[in-house]
Parts: sequence; structure tokens; C-alpha cells
Amino acid sequence: MHNGHAIFLHQGVDSAGNPFRTTFTAGYDGRPGRVEGASRYDAVSLSLRNDSTVDQIFTKDGQITVETTRTISPDGNSMFIIAVGKHADGRPFRNFLVYRKR
Repeated sequence: MHNGHAIFLHQGVDSAGNPFRTTFTAGYDGRPGRVEGASRYDAVSLSLRNDSTVDQIFTKDGQITVETTRTISPDGNSMFIIAVGKHADGRPFRNFLVYRKR
């Protein structure tokens, strides 16, 4: 992790079978960066907690919709993401994702 900028591309197929593509560029300074292609948020703020952890706050029209924490393992081979927010219908969710290098 560093104090520069992050460029993200998320793409795939949603639960209804529709393709999606979301992109954003943001600094690790807590200031919002614009998000393209997402229906649930239009901005994201990134803040470095330490050398291995980044907090992300996604907002839509200035209201927080999703808060995530991304942590890289000490060996650099895994990334853990905890995401907390609400579905469009107001139901809360909490997701825990694990990514591992091959």
C-alpha cells in the first residue's frame, strides 16, 4: 500500500445474469473519488489505516451505503475484505471475502 492513488475495476455478472463494470480512481487521503457504473454508490473515500489495511466508504448522494475494510496478509498472499451496508430494500448485509494468490 502507498500514499498514491488506487485504480479499481470490478466486472462480472450479477445474480440476474446481467454483466456489470464498475471503475473508480481515488487517493488514500479520505477525499471522495468518483465511481462509474455502480447503482448503489457514486463516490468512494479511501483511508490508509496502516501499511496493510485500507478503509473504504462508498456513498450515494452523500449518504453512506457500504463500508469496507481491505487487509493484506503479512505474507502478501491473501487479501481479506469485510463489507457492511444495506441492500436497496434496506435489509442489512455483512460480507466477508478472501482472495488468495495462486
